[in-house]
Parts: sequence; C-alpha cells; structure tokens
Amino acid sequence: MDLKEDFAEYHASYSFARGALQTVRTLVVKQHEVPLDKYETYKRFAMAVADDYARTVVLFSTSSSPNSLQKEVANLPYSDNSEAMQAFNDAVNQARSGNIPAVIDSLNRAVKADPHFARAWLLLAGIYVTTSRHEMALETFRRAREADPDDSVVNRAFVSALMDQQEYQEAASVLQNLVKSEPGNSDMFSALGGALSLLKRYDEAAGAVESAIKLAPDHARLYSQLGSIYMHGGKQDQALEAFAKAIDLDSSPEMLNSVSYEMADAGQSLPLSLEYAKKAVRAEEESTAQMKLADLSEKDLASPSVLSAYWDTLGWAYFKLGELDEAAKYLSAAWTISQNYINADHLGQVYEQEHKKDEAARMYRLALIASPKLDATKETQERLDRLGASANPGRFGNAGREELSKLRTVKLPSITSESASAEFFLLFGPGSKLQEIQFVSGSEKLRSADRALSAASFEVPFPDNGPTRLLRRGVLSCSSISGCTFVLYTPDMVRSRN
Repeated sequence: MDLKEDFAEYHASYSFARGALQTVRTLVVKQHEVPLDKYETYKRFAMAVADDYARTVVLFSTSSSPNSLQKEVANLPYSDNSEAMQAFNDAVNQARSGNIPAVIDSLNRAVKADPHFARAWLLLAGIYVTTSRHEMALETFRRAREADPDDSVVNRAFVSALMDQQEYQEAASVLQNLVKSEPGNSDMFSALGGALSLLKRYDEAAGAVESAIKLAPDHARLYSQLGSIYMHGGKQDQALEAFAKAIDLDSSPEMLNSVSYEMADAGQSLPLSLEYAKKAVRAEEESTAQMKLADLSEKDLASPSVLSAYWDTLGWAYFKLGELDEAAKYLSAAWTISQNYINADHLGQVYEQEHKKDEAARMYRLALIASPKLDATKETQERLDRLGASANPGRFGNAGREELSKLRTVKLPSITSESASAEFFLLFGPGSKLQEIQFVSGSEKLRSADRALSAASFEVPFPDNGPTRLLRRGVLSCSSISGCTFVLYTPDMVRSRN
C-alpha cells in the first residue's frame, strides 16, 4: 500500500515468510498543518491509514493453530456438496493474499450451498470477530449451531464468542445444556462456573466448580477458581481454604500470582497476598537472568508480559497495604512495559491516594485509551469524573493510538538519508542498561544501527535490584524528512523470533 500526498506519505507492505507474517509500515509527516482546501483529501488519507492499521489478515492452517479449540474447528468435517467445497477452497486461497472481503463472499456462498456446513459457518464467524463485526459474528455462530446443534466444538466456539462479548446469560444457558450432554467434562462445569460468577450468581457458580473438582480433584486451577468465587460471594474462610489447596497442589509463580491478586483485589489476607506476590516476582525475575538474544525461547518471548503482570500484582498488594511508594514503583514499571489499561488504572489510584490529582487524571485517561472495550473501564471513567477531569476525546481513534505510540517512541540521530525501516530485539539488564541488540528483519541499511540504538534514551524502568533481563522488540524507521525513530512494541504484539 502506497499513499502520497503533499502533507504526508504512508507505505505498508505485507509478506509471509518462515512461518510468520511480516508487516512494515512507514508514515512520513511532511506538513503539520493541512490547508482547508485539502481537508477532504486529508480525511480520506487518514481513514485509509486507520483501516490499514486495523487490518487483520487471517492465516489458515490445517496442521497447527494457537489453541486446541481452533485445532478442533480445523478438524470438523468438510461438506459433501461440491459447490460448497469449491467456495470454501476459494475462501482459503483468498485468505492467503489477505483479501478479506473476497473470503467473506466465498464463505457466504459455501454456507448458502450447504446450510449445514458448520466448519464454514465457524470460519466465517471467526473472520467477523477479527474484523470487529461482533453482532454479525454472534449471529453467524448461532447459524453454525443451527447447522449442527449437538456438536461440542460448535457449542464451545459459540460460548467462547458469547463470553468475549459479555453475553454471559446466553453463555450460561448454552453451558447448562452442555454439562447435561457431557456430565463427565470438568472443563464444561468450570466454564459454567465462570459464566455464573460473572452474572454474580455465586452460589450456583460455586456448585458448578465443585462439580468440576469432583471430576478432577487434583486440578489446582479449579480450587483457585473456587476460591475466587467464594471471595466474591463474601465467604472469606472458604475462599482462603480453597486458595490454600490450590497452592498446595501447584506452587508455581503463575499460581502464586493468581491467588495473590485475588486476595489483594478483595482486600483480604494482605500480608499473605504480598508474600505470594513477592515469591512470584522473584522467581520470574530470576528465570530471565540467563536470557540471550541468540537463543530466545517461547518462554523468553512471553516473559515481558508475565513480568508486567506480576509487577502489577505486587504493586496492587502494596497499594492495598497502604505502601504507596512501593506500589507506584512496581505499577509504573508494569504500565511502561505493557500499556495495559488495568496497570494504568491501578497507578492512577495510587496517585489519587497521594493527592496527585493531575497525575491520577492522566493515568485514568491513558487507561481509557488503552482499554479494548468501553465496559471494561466504566469504573475508571467514574474515577475520572470524580476528579472533575474530562476524558480524552480520541480514546478509540487515531489520536488515542498515537498518544500511546508516542510513549513508546524514542528519537534517534540520523542513520541514513533514505527512507528505511527494520525490526530489532533489545535486551535490557539490571540498571536498565541495554546489553544486547539483534537485527531481526528489514532494510540492510539499518543493520549496523547498534551504536545509535545503544546511545538512545530508552525508558525501561526496573522496580527493584533483581537479576532481571527484559526483552523488548521494536521497529526503527528513518526518512530524509523526519529523521529516525524507534518504536517499541507492546509485549502482546511479539509472538515470533522472526
């Protein structure tokens, strides 16, 4: 994609190599003000850039997929109808080139030719989800269920979509039928407990999870879930007993962090919550100490997300205990890495307690911008209103995304006089020192940018003196007009070593 106007240029390219989707985008701002007679041109340009920025390319694979449910969907039977299969194959081929409108058209032809083609219905629903057409997605999931009402995979995919769209009542109804048809499936009882808990029907939720535990008495996750339900239902003693059982079965950092957060969030057993959070943080920090860019593992790629989550939990426990300085230190580090709206909201509450009104309002605004959904930040908005501050008007638009991007952008000296971009891994060590740099892909003109990157001022806060090594990935972009900048990706955007 290439857009050129007097005021700006935008270039985007997509390629698929070595099992990874490669995307390179470059925006060059030539003018900071647009003449009135160019306003309509500017609007079309901005819309095209926004559409490309939000583009989702669906990659199909019959051999592997991100989770077991997707694998099961990929194993659903094909249609016996030749016309439906031809349309389905057309959709798969069109998806490889990223032509989503054509994929949707072909899948609609497939299900029209064979209304009982559940696999095509689910694929179509999934595309609607990834392109944010959620009402169409749910309606399509319903059509998939009509096509094969007794299929467990279809029903579970439908439940997953309902939960994602916060349609908890309908999800609970579907799950209640599923546990009747699969009475030996502990996962179904657990899922039902989750839906009922979100509906605040805590006694029913606890009953569902207790049924799951009878089927799988050694699953620590179920005891943790039961403890959370008891905690929300006001049964503190039973909650602590369930949490203790979960820790007894699984004392991993993940479980310690999960239980710690539930306790801290409820304001219960705070000294124990703090102890668990410290253990989780210490274990995760120590596990990163031997990280090397030349030998990155899947666990290494996930470590920034895990660290930010554990730092957030520890900061939240400190906040609940009234230790605001310690809370701010860990929560600020978590936010800087992840830009997760929960981290921003937590940090805002610390600042509010410290009577730093302007800083609190800023963090609440950033939480609103970073939030994926309006409902997720209802309480944040209420806190912002209480401070008498206004929300950011661009929270879901380009202005909001730009504000978050600026927080991850570092200006570099000129490296090349030509337009070029490349991706790098950066590894920071104790003291926030940049220890290793690795070129990943992109323009060869930037392969030797190590010196410029080493001299750059990256904001990478380390909240304690642990042996932590922090992995970051980003894109270095240079142009003859605006110079060079490095934009760090948020951890959730980093899923490949390539």
